[in-house]
Amino acid sequence: GIAYTPEGTLYPDCGAKLSDVVTDIQLLSQLTTRIRVYGADCNTTALVLNAIQLTKVNMTVYIANYPEATDNGEAYDHQKSAIQSAIQTFGTDHIAGVTVGNKFILDYLDDNGGTDPNSDIGNTGAQILLGFINDTRSMLSDMSVSLKIGNADAGSYFNDLVLEDVDYGMANVHPWFANVSIEQAAGWAWNFFETIDMALAKSLSNDPEMSIAETGWPINSTDAGNESNGPSTASETNVQ
Repeated sequence: GIAYTPEGTLYPDCGAKLSDVVTDIQLLSQLTTRIRVYGADCNTTALVLNAIQLTKVNMTVYIANYPEATDNGEAYDHQKSAIQSAIQTFGTDHIAGVTVGNKFILDYLDDNGGTDPNSDIGNTGAQILLGFINDTRSMLSDMSVSLKIGNADAGSYFNDLVLEDVDYGMANVHPWFANVSIEQAAGWAWNFFETIDMALAKSLSNDPEMSIAETGWPINSTDAGNESNGPSTASETNVQ
């Protein structure tokens, strides 16, 4: 699968055009049958589902809600409404699941001086996130819609309480930040995922489905000081 954000969907700078999303979906369909988006701002959900419907390609999408921990649910609520409207308009045939939260626990820990996703600080953040997850579950139930609900976070920052309450987990696993060489990158990413994320899922009673949903390598740097992670550089050659 491929992680996808349509141009012009980063709130509040909305402005995405259906024609552009249609072009993106046509191109993406030549590479994969599965994509994930990060949130529902700027009509993302409806645009993507409409584009899939218009192009008639073989594509499913993990739609998403990208909530904030500090805005009393404002970001969550307006994305929830957008998701609900998109489902009512386009149905669920091309929806693989609803992902609630991306790096929510990582960000909550960073903002509150924590490092352990299962610490008291991590569990406090988890309770906020679980409120959003359970509300999404209630929304789908009220619509008589059956879809998997998941969560995405940095690979080493999944909270057990959250992962126990979802159907799937999406791990962001980036070898660049582990300071490994490009030659080691693919093997490192797979080993990290298997020994950290898959092992955690297997230890939980619900055994949620797990996937690497974000990975990659930078193609350049804005300054010389960050063009290398130590053993390798940010370059198009290394991406290839």
